[in-house]
Amino acid sequence: MDALVYTHGMETALLFLVLILVILGATVARAGISRHPFPMWSKFKRLFRSIDRIQESQAAMKQQLERMEDKLCRLEDGLEAAGFLARDSLLKQRHLDFKNLTLEETFDYIYKHRIWGADGTRPISGWGSYGEWAASFVRVAAHMIKEHGIRTVTDIGCGDFNIGSQLCGRVDKYQASDISSEIIRWNTDRFAALKNVVFQQANACVDPLPPADLLIIRQVLQHLTNAQIESVLQNVEKTGFRHVLVAEHVSSPEKTGEPNQDLPSQGCFTRLDFNSGVFIDQPPFSRPAKLLGSFSVPSMEGALLVYLWEPWGSSTSVASPTRTSGKFA
Repeated sequence: MDALVYTHGMETALLFLVLILVILGATVARAGISRHPFPMWSKFKRLFRSIDRIQESQAAMKQQLERMEDKLCRLEDGLEAAGFLARDSLLKQRHLDFKNLTLEETFDYIYKHRIWGADGTRPISGWGSYGEWAASFVRVAAHMIKEHGIRTVTDIGCGDFNIGSQLCGRVDKYQASDISSEIIRWNTDRFAALKNVVFQQANACVDPLPPADLLIIRQVLQHLTNAQIESVLQNVEKTGFRHVLVAEHVSSPEKTGEPNQDLPSQGCFTRLDFNSGVFIDQPPFSRPAKLLGSFSVPSMEGALLVYLWEPWGSSTSVASPTRTSGKFA
Protein backbone atom coordinates (compact mmCIF):
# COMPACT_ATOMS: atom_id res chain seq x y z
CA MET A 1 0.00 0.00 0.00
CA ASP A 2 2.84 2.42 0.87
CA ALA A 3 4.53 1.60 -2.47
CA LEU A 4 1.37 2.43 -4.42
CA VAL A 5 0.94 5.75 -2.61
CA TYR A 6 4.59 6.60 -3.27
CA THR A 7 4.26 5.71 -7.00
CA HIS A 8 1.16 7.81 -7.43
CA GLY A 9 2.91 10.76 -5.81
CA MET A 10 5.93 10.47 -8.12
CA GLU A 11 3.78 10.26 -11.25
CA THR A 12 1.86 13.36 -10.20
CA ALA A 13 5.12 15.25 -9.61
CA LEU A 14 6.49 14.25 -13.05
CA LEU A 15 3.33 15.32 -14.86
CA PHE A 16 3.47 18.65 -13.04
CA LEU A 17 7.14 19.07 -14.09
CA VAL A 18 6.38 18.32 -17.76
CA LEU A 19 3.51 20.83 -17.71
CA ILE A 20 5.86 23.51 -16.38
CA LEU A 21 8.38 22.72 -19.12
CA VAL A 22 5.73 22.94 -21.85
CA ILE A 23 4.64 26.33 -20.54
CA LEU A 24 8.28 27.43 -20.34
CA GLY A 25 8.91 26.29 -23.94
CA ALA A 26 5.93 28.24 -25.18
CA THR A 27 7.12 31.33 -23.34
CA VAL A 28 10.62 31.02 -24.81
CA ALA A 29 9.18 30.59 -28.31
CA ARG A 30 7.21 33.79 -27.98
CA ALA A 31 10.39 35.59 -26.90
CA GLY A 32 12.04 34.75 -30.25
CA ILE A 33 14.50 32.24 -28.88
CA SER A 34 12.91 29.61 -31.12
CA ARG A 35 15.23 30.69 -33.92
CA HIS A 36 17.93 28.85 -32.01
CA PRO A 37 16.19 25.42 -31.80
CA PHE A 38 19.17 23.13 -31.41
CA PRO A 39 20.35 24.38 -27.96
CA MET A 40 16.80 24.06 -26.67
CA TRP A 41 16.41 20.57 -28.16
CA SER A 42 19.62 19.53 -26.47
CA LYS A 43 18.29 20.75 -23.16
CA PHE A 44 15.02 18.85 -23.67
CA LYS A 45 16.92 15.65 -24.46
CA ARG A 46 18.86 15.98 -21.22
CA LEU A 47 15.61 16.61 -19.40
CA PHE A 48 13.98 13.51 -20.92
CA ARG A 49 17.00 11.41 -19.97
CA SER A 50 16.68 12.74 -16.41
CA ILE A 51 13.00 11.79 -16.39
CA ASP A 52 13.89 8.28 -17.61
CA ARG A 53 16.45 7.91 -14.81
CA ILE A 54 13.91 9.13 -12.26
CA GLN A 55 11.36 6.58 -13.51
CA GLU A 56 13.93 3.78 -13.36
CA SER A 57 14.85 4.84 -9.84
CA GLN A 58 11.17 4.96 -8.95
CA ALA A 59 10.64 1.40 -10.25
CA ALA A 60 13.66 0.17 -8.28
CA MET A 61 12.37 1.85 -5.12
CA LYS A 62 8.93 0.29 -5.67
CA GLN A 63 10.49 -3.18 -5.91
CA GLN A 64 12.54 -2.50 -2.79
CA LEU A 65 9.41 -1.40 -0.88
CA GLU A 66 7.57 -4.54 -2.01
CA ARG A 67 10.45 -6.70 -0.76
CA MET A 68 10.41 -4.83 2.55
CA GLU A 69 6.63 -5.34 2.88
CA ASP A 70 7.08 -9.06 2.21
CA LYS A 71 9.75 -9.26 4.91
CA LEU A 72 7.48 -7.39 7.34
CA CYS A 73 4.63 -9.82 6.64
CA ARG A 74 6.92 -12.77 7.34
CA LEU A 75 8.14 -11.07 10.51
CA GLU A 76 4.55 -10.46 11.68
CA ASP A 77 3.70 -14.12 11.05
CA GLY A 78 6.74 -15.15 13.05
CA LEU A 79 5.85 -12.85 15.93
CA GLU A 80 2.26 -14.12 15.94
CA ALA A 81 3.45 -17.72 16.06
CA ALA A 82 5.87 -16.83 18.86
CA GLY A 83 3.00 -15.15 20.71
CA PHE A 84 0.88 -18.28 20.51
CA LEU A 85 3.77 -20.39 21.75
CA ALA A 86 4.38 -18.00 24.65
CA ARG A 87 0.65 -18.01 25.49
CA ASP A 88 0.50 -21.80 25.45
CA SER A 89 3.60 -21.92 27.63
CA LEU A 90 2.01 -19.48 30.10
CA LEU A 91 -1.22 -21.49 30.19
CA LYS A 92 0.65 -24.71 30.85
CA GLN A 93 2.72 -23.02 33.55
CA ARG A 94 -0.39 -21.63 35.26
CA HIS A 95 -2.06 -25.04 35.19
CA LEU A 96 1.13 -26.61 36.43
CA ASP A 97 1.12 -24.16 39.34
CA PHE A 98 -2.47 -25.12 40.27
CA LYS A 99 -1.85 -28.83 39.76
CA ASN A 100 0.01 -28.96 43.04
CA LEU A 101 -2.90 -27.38 44.92
CA THR A 102 -6.18 -28.84 46.11
CA LEU A 103 -9.43 -27.55 44.65
CA GLU A 104 -10.04 -25.49 47.78
CA GLU A 105 -6.54 -23.99 47.70
CA THR A 106 -6.80 -23.21 43.99
CA PHE A 107 -9.98 -21.14 44.17
CA ASP A 108 -9.06 -19.50 47.46
CA TYR A 109 -5.87 -18.36 45.73
CA ILE A 110 -7.85 -17.04 42.73
CA TYR A 111 -10.19 -14.96 44.89
CA LYS A 112 -7.53 -13.86 47.35
CA HIS A 113 -5.34 -12.50 44.54
CA ARG A 114 -8.31 -11.03 42.59
CA ILE A 115 -7.34 -12.99 39.44
CA TRP A 116 -10.88 -12.69 38.07
CA GLY A 117 -11.07 -9.01 39.03
CA ALA A 118 -12.28 -6.92 41.95
CA ASP A 119 -14.89 -4.33 42.85
CA GLY A 120 -12.86 -2.09 45.10
CA THR A 121 -11.42 -4.50 47.67
CA ARG A 122 -14.08 -7.15 47.07
CA PRO A 123 -13.11 -10.04 44.75
CA ILE A 124 -15.47 -10.82 41.89
CA SER A 125 -16.11 -13.91 39.79
CA GLY A 126 -15.07 -12.43 36.44
CA TRP A 127 -17.01 -10.59 33.75
CA GLY A 128 -19.13 -13.65 32.97
CA SER A 129 -21.07 -12.76 36.14
CA TYR A 130 -21.87 -9.29 34.80
CA GLY A 131 -23.16 -7.64 31.64
CA GLU A 132 -25.28 -9.16 28.88
CA TRP A 133 -24.38 -12.81 29.55
CA ALA A 134 -25.33 -12.46 33.20
CA ALA A 135 -28.61 -10.78 32.22
CA SER A 136 -29.34 -13.55 29.69
CA PHE A 137 -28.79 -16.27 32.28
CA VAL A 138 -30.96 -14.48 34.85
CA ARG A 139 -33.79 -14.31 32.30
CA VAL A 140 -33.50 -18.04 31.57
CA ALA A 141 -33.37 -18.98 35.27
CA ALA A 142 -36.26 -16.62 36.18
CA HIS A 143 -38.36 -18.16 33.42
CA MET A 144 -37.51 -21.64 34.71
CA ILE A 145 -38.45 -20.71 38.30
CA LYS A 146 -41.80 -19.27 37.22
CA GLU A 147 -42.64 -21.97 34.68
CA HIS A 148 -41.96 -24.90 37.03
CA GLY A 149 -43.08 -23.36 40.32
CA ILE A 150 -39.59 -23.59 41.82
CA ARG A 151 -39.53 -22.82 45.57
CA THR A 152 -35.99 -23.92 46.53
CA VAL A 153 -32.67 -23.50 44.70
CA THR A 154 -29.20 -24.91 45.25
CA ASP A 155 -26.43 -22.94 43.53
CA ILE A 156 -23.00 -24.62 43.41
CA GLY A 157 -20.11 -22.39 42.49
CA CYS A 158 -22.10 -19.29 43.44
CA GLY A 159 -19.01 -17.07 43.17
CA ASP A 160 -19.53 -13.44 44.19
CA PHE A 161 -23.35 -14.01 44.21
CA ASN A 162 -24.08 -11.28 41.67
CA ILE A 163 -26.30 -13.75 39.80
CA GLY A 164 -27.83 -15.38 42.88
CA SER A 165 -28.73 -12.00 44.38
CA GLN A 166 -31.00 -11.39 41.36
CA LEU A 167 -32.75 -14.76 41.73
CA CYS A 168 -33.05 -15.41 45.46
CA GLY A 169 -36.05 -13.07 45.88
CA ARG A 170 -38.09 -15.30 43.55
CA VAL A 171 -37.94 -18.40 45.81
CA ASP A 172 -38.48 -19.38 49.45
CA LYS A 173 -34.97 -20.69 50.05
CA TYR A 174 -31.70 -20.19 48.18
CA GLN A 175 -28.73 -22.39 49.16
CA ALA A 176 -25.49 -20.92 47.76
CA SER A 177 -22.25 -22.84 47.98
CA ASP A 178 -18.74 -22.41 46.66
CA ILE A 179 -15.52 -24.34 47.14
CA SER A 180 -13.71 -21.15 48.13
CA SER A 181 -14.07 -20.25 51.81
CA GLU A 182 -12.61 -16.84 50.83
CA ILE A 183 -15.58 -15.85 48.65
CA ILE A 184 -18.10 -17.45 51.03
CA ARG A 185 -16.78 -15.25 53.83
CA TRP A 186 -17.21 -12.12 51.67
CA ASN A 187 -20.74 -13.16 50.63
CA THR A 188 -21.84 -13.96 54.19
CA ASP A 189 -20.92 -10.46 55.32
CA ARG A 190 -22.19 -8.60 52.26
CA PHE A 191 -25.56 -10.36 51.94
CA ALA A 192 -26.35 -10.81 55.63
CA ALA A 193 -29.71 -9.08 55.16
CA LEU A 194 -30.99 -11.83 52.83
CA LYS A 195 -32.78 -14.06 55.32
CA ASN A 196 -33.77 -16.76 52.83
CA VAL A 197 -30.17 -17.29 51.64
CA VAL A 198 -27.74 -19.78 53.20
CA PHE A 199 -24.05 -19.65 52.27
CA GLN A 200 -21.79 -22.65 52.78
CA GLN A 201 -18.36 -23.82 51.67
CA ALA A 202 -18.58 -27.15 49.81
CA ASN A 203 -16.70 -29.27 47.29
CA ALA A 204 -19.30 -30.30 44.69
CA CYS A 205 -17.13 -33.22 43.60
CA VAL A 206 -17.51 -35.08 46.90
CA ASP A 207 -19.61 -33.21 49.46
CA PRO A 208 -23.37 -33.88 49.83
CA LEU A 209 -25.43 -31.35 47.89
CA PRO A 210 -28.47 -29.74 49.58
CA PRO A 211 -31.62 -31.04 47.85
CA ALA A 212 -33.75 -28.45 46.03
CA ASP A 213 -36.29 -28.04 43.25
CA LEU A 214 -33.63 -26.52 41.00
CA LEU A 215 -29.85 -26.87 40.86
CA ILE A 216 -27.76 -24.15 39.19
CA ILE A 217 -24.24 -24.86 37.90
CA ARG A 218 -23.18 -21.68 36.13
CA GLN A 219 -19.73 -21.43 34.51
CA VAL A 220 -18.22 -23.80 37.05
CA LEU A 221 -17.40 -26.98 35.13
CA GLN A 222 -15.29 -25.02 32.62
CA HIS A 223 -12.61 -24.55 35.29
CA LEU A 224 -12.37 -28.26 36.17
CA THR A 225 -10.72 -31.29 34.60
CA ASN A 226 -12.90 -33.90 32.90
CA ALA A 227 -12.47 -36.28 35.83
CA GLN A 228 -13.60 -33.57 38.27
CA ILE A 229 -16.57 -32.71 36.03
CA GLU A 230 -17.66 -36.35 35.96
CA SER A 231 -17.46 -36.45 39.78
CA VAL A 232 -19.73 -33.39 40.00
CA LEU A 233 -22.25 -34.88 37.54
CA GLN A 234 -22.37 -38.18 39.42
CA ASN A 235 -22.82 -36.31 42.69
CA VAL A 236 -25.76 -34.43 41.14
CA GLU A 237 -27.33 -37.70 39.96
CA LYS A 238 -26.90 -39.23 43.40
CA THR A 239 -28.66 -36.29 45.07
CA GLY A 240 -31.68 -36.61 42.79
CA PHE A 241 -32.29 -33.11 41.44
CA ARG A 242 -35.22 -32.91 39.06
CA HIS A 243 -34.14 -29.74 37.22
CA VAL A 244 -30.54 -28.69 36.61
CA LEU A 245 -29.46 -25.55 34.75
CA VAL A 246 -25.90 -25.76 33.44
CA ALA A 247 -24.24 -22.74 31.78
CA GLU A 248 -20.85 -22.92 30.08
CA HIS A 249 -18.59 -20.47 28.26
CA VAL A 250 -17.36 -22.19 25.07
CA SER A 251 -15.45 -21.12 21.99
CA SER A 252 -17.43 -19.77 19.04
CA PRO A 253 -18.79 -22.43 16.63
CA GLU A 254 -16.37 -21.52 13.83
CA LYS A 255 -13.38 -21.95 16.17
CA THR A 256 -14.48 -24.97 18.18
CA GLY A 257 -12.27 -27.97 17.58
CA GLU A 258 -12.63 -31.04 19.75
CA PRO A 259 -15.34 -30.56 22.41
CA ASN A 260 -14.58 -31.38 26.05
CA GLN A 261 -10.82 -31.18 25.70
CA ASP A 262 -9.32 -31.98 29.06
CA LEU A 263 -7.45 -29.42 31.15
CA PRO A 264 -4.07 -30.21 32.75
CA SER A 265 -5.57 -29.17 36.09
CA GLN A 266 -8.28 -27.06 37.66
CA GLY A 267 -7.62 -23.33 37.49
CA CYS A 268 -8.65 -19.83 36.51
CA PHE A 269 -8.48 -20.59 32.77
CA THR A 270 -11.02 -22.48 30.67
CA ARG A 271 -11.09 -24.66 27.56
CA LEU A 272 -11.71 -21.49 25.55
CA ASP A 273 -7.92 -21.13 25.54
CA PHE A 274 -7.78 -24.37 23.54
CA ASN A 275 -10.74 -23.58 21.21
CA SER A 276 -12.96 -25.99 23.09
CA GLY A 277 -15.52 -25.97 25.87
CA VAL A 278 -17.66 -28.15 28.13
CA PHE A 279 -20.62 -29.75 26.32
CA ILE A 280 -22.32 -32.03 28.85
CA ASP A 281 -24.44 -33.67 26.13
CA GLN A 282 -21.36 -34.94 24.28
CA PRO A 283 -18.72 -37.59 25.14
CA PRO A 284 -17.21 -38.32 27.56
CA PHE A 285 -20.15 -36.94 29.64
CA SER A 286 -23.10 -37.68 27.32
CA ARG A 287 -25.90 -36.50 29.64
CA PRO A 288 -29.36 -36.14 28.06
CA ALA A 289 -29.38 -32.35 28.34
CA LYS A 290 -31.41 -29.95 26.22
CA LEU A 291 -29.82 -26.76 24.92
CA LEU A 292 -32.07 -23.86 25.97
CA GLY A 293 -30.00 -21.06 24.51
CA SER A 294 -26.72 -20.01 22.95
CA PHE A 295 -25.87 -16.37 23.71
CA SER A 296 -23.25 -14.29 21.92
CA VAL A 297 -22.02 -10.82 22.81
CA PRO A 298 -19.86 -8.81 20.34
CA SER A 299 -17.52 -7.67 23.11
CA MET A 300 -16.94 -11.22 24.41
CA GLU A 301 -15.14 -14.09 22.73
CA GLY A 302 -17.08 -17.32 22.32
CA ALA A 303 -20.64 -18.09 23.41
CA LEU A 304 -22.60 -18.88 26.56
CA LEU A 305 -24.51 -22.18 26.36
CA VAL A 306 -27.37 -22.84 28.78
CA TYR A 307 -28.53 -26.45 29.19
CA LEU A 308 -31.50 -27.97 30.98
CA TRP A 309 -30.66 -31.38 32.42
CA GLU A 310 -33.32 -33.43 34.20
CA PRO A 311 -31.58 -36.45 35.73
CA TRP A 312 -34.68 -37.37 37.75
CA GLY A 313 -37.23 -35.55 35.62
CA SER A 314 -40.22 -36.89 33.77
CA SER A 315 -39.33 -35.43 30.38
CA THR A 316 -39.19 -37.67 27.36
CA SER A 317 -36.09 -38.16 25.25
CA VAL A 318 -34.35 -34.92 24.37
CA ALA A 319 -33.68 -34.13 20.73
CA SER A 320 -30.17 -33.31 19.61
CA PRO A 321 -29.52 -29.72 20.69
CA THR A 322 -29.35 -26.98 18.11
CA ARG A 323 -27.68 -23.62 18.52
CA THR A 324 -30.00 -20.65 18.89
CA SER A 325 -29.45 -16.93 18.93
CA GLY A 326 -30.30 -15.73 22.39
CA LYS A 327 -33.61 -17.65 22.62
CA PHE A 328 -34.75 -20.16 25.17
CA ALA A 329 -37.62 -22.58 25.51
